[in-house]
Amino acid sequence: MATNKPSSAPAIGSLEPGIPKPARIVVWCWSLNDTPAREGWLSGDERRRANRFHFAADRRRFVAAHTGLRGLLAIATGGHPAGLRLRTGEFGKPSIDADPTVAAPGKPMHFNLSHSGELAAVAVSTAGEVGVDVERHREVDQWEAIAERHFTRAEADGLTKPTGLAASNAADRRQRFFNLWTGKEAVVKLLGAGLSFPLTAFETPGATAATGWITLPSDNPLRLERCWLERLPTDKLPAAAGYSLAVATSAQPAGVACRAVRLADVVARFAGEGFTDDGLTDDGLAE
Repeated sequence: MATNKPSSAPAIGSLEPGIPKPARIVVWCWSLNDTPAREGWLSGDERRRANRFHFAADRRRFVAAHTGLRGLLAIATGGHPAGLRLRTGEFGKPSIDADPTVAAPGKPMHFNLSHSGELAAVAVSTAGEVGVDVERHREVDQWEAIAERHFTRAEADGLTKPTGLAASNAADRRQRFFNLWTGKEAVVKLLGAGLSFPLTAFETPGATAATGWITLPSDNPLRLERCWLERLPTDKLPAAAGYSLAVATSAQPAGVACRAVRLADVVARFAGEGFTDDGLTDDGLAE
């Protein structure tokens, strides 16, 4: 079996260091149009999931998202993308089987993946459990009904009152709606509760607020009293304009960095390395 260390390819500035400093979060974004993806890095379960997609474009995006995820986690942990052992929690949230001190003494490394349209994002955290969500701005039919059903009263009023979403132009409407939506989804993904946790059970800062604490109901899966939400600007990231991006964590981080990477550069870090999957299990990976 080949070595599990990354190759000695030239350093990629945006990937150095691969492991976030203590109590920090790094969010990497990459285009799903970038090539080449590495389907051979995926587990048997991931490949089966990829093959379930009806449309080739959806399959391509899934493989590119999981190629980037495995490559970036391998850089952070010093392993090989194909050799990462990933496990899922009760509600499908993925985590990594690794030395718990690989990120920092006494600080396990956590991660979360999201993708929408042609953009993927993975958050890697040494600040505690993490959830990330990215959404492409697009027209949403019956957005008022969606807001009434999935947002709290204050959140919905902030969008539907005359001074809110209804009074804004189309571009502002899309951005404000998805700023709220990604914040809600990032919290749910942090908790690892999936769709079983109602979005109306907690209230996020307004659509124009960048950061803030969120009070959580006591029956949340992580038993947290509150969590920290940070909405990240994407207008200056290549391929990320026209998207909303949010990250939630169990503790306020000392810092959050958002970086754009090219999938080809991630793949190049492992150029020339062979890897056999003898003895590897079919680990699952949920988004």
